Amino acid sequence: MKKTMILVLSILLCGGISAQPIGKSMGRWKDISAASMEENRKGGLEYIEVTINDFWRPSKTHEEIYERAEKALADIKASGLKVWSVHLPFSRTLDISVLDDKARAENVAFMAEMIALAGRFNPRFLVLHPSSEPIGNEEREERLQNSHVSIGKLAPEARRIGATLCIENLPRTCLGQTGEEMLRLIDGYDDVKLCFDTNHLLFQSHADYLKVVGKGRIGTVHLSDYDFENERHWIPGQGKIDWGELWKGIRESGYDGIMMFECYGEPEELTAAREFIRKSVGKACRHAE
Repeated sequence: MKKTMILVLSILLCGGISAQPIGKSMGRWKDISAASMEENRKGGLEYIEVTINDFWRPSKTHEEIYERAEKALADIKASGLKVWSVHLPFSRTLDISVLDDKARAENVAFMAEMIALAGRFNPRFLVLHPSSEPIGNEEREERLQNSHVSIGKLAPEARRIGATLCIENLPRTCLGQTGEEMLRLIDGYDDVKLCFDTNHLLFQSHADYLKVVGKGRIGTVHLSDYDFENERHWIPGQGKIDWGELWKGIRESGYDGIMMFECYGEPEELTAAREFIRKSVGKACRHAE
């Protein structure tokens, strides 16, 4: 009995998640209809991350964007799902780090408008890409500086709608490849956090990333698995991530939020993934004893 109690306590301290709420990013839904939302909620999903890319395309008028957003908002409310976060729009051209001053100012202004639209969903967090790609080495330093300045302009817009702006780490040549770059991007902005995407690290281990960013920096997460070669957005357990050590590290970094999955998967697959991670954490705790 005593050993059992010690094991349970150990799991809790290591980040046990037996009853951890789960959510899924709208960008990874095969069908975002009202019926699908209701089915997902009944299947065990509690939260949703709204992705503005599902409303916005360069060809859409402002009226179409707002009309589609209002329809999604009504469907979410009817389904009983709760909005955890809103992922702000991104594309190869909608980039807050571009070198052209005029284009960058226009992109930041449009992003500010989309933050105002996101306020209709009353999110706790806003997820923002610090750049697009490709980015050459010769321009990387200037792009990092540009993105940092742009983030500083958008942080007050996030505060205005009562949300925390979270900058997402990105793969390949994008900005935010490592924990060091992420800290540069949010340097001086005490109320800006990080969105930790677990399948975007290609140049740094998860353990090293978490060590660099330190405690209290992660506002939200995008959970999915991969092969360490490129982003894959697989369900946890289908790739190479050591989920016991990773989730333990995320929890020890101070993150106490939900498990937001950014991978295709039905509710039963995501609840199974939660159980897989829970058991992995338990194994990691026992190995640490």
